[in-house]
Amino acid sequence: MMKEYVIFSVGGAWYAFPILNIAFPIMSIGTGKAEKSVMQVQPLPRQGQFMKGLANVHGEICVVLSISAILGLDHGNDDFGVGEGIFFRHTNGYTYGFLLETVPDIISISTDDIEPVPHSLGEAGAHLLVGVYQRENGPLLGMLNPALLVDAARA
Repeated sequence: MMKEYVIFSVGGAWYAFPILNIAFPIMSIGTGKAEKSVMQVQPLPRQGQFMKGLANVHGEICVVLSISAILGLDHGNDDFGVGEGIFFRHTNGYTYGFLLETVPDIISISTDDIEPVPHSLGEAGAHLLVGVYQRENGPLLGMLNPALLVDAARA
């Protein structure tokens, strides 16, 4: 069975989300002083390392999280001025956003081609992966479950 995934990089590694989890189109967002046409993330006081702030997306307030911090990477990786954002609706009814380093792409992957997470990846972040996929002529993709990322940030 073929499914579509959004692929992107964070901290120099490549990841994929199932496209069915996406609530809003991928859009440009700003975490600093960005142009007014870019949706802004409003930082909040006393937020944890995982939370970047809040964003108003089409009239819905969304929590914006740091994928790099959740994965245990350098959480400064997503402190850029303007970048791409991806938003998905969690089973708890809230919409969460993630900042991405790269302009994402969409590819189709057969579920039969997704392999288990190798033990060599260790514990750091590997528990958030549901598998890996080796792209032909491309990087290895860590297959992320957005709900697991949110649950890890809330823990």
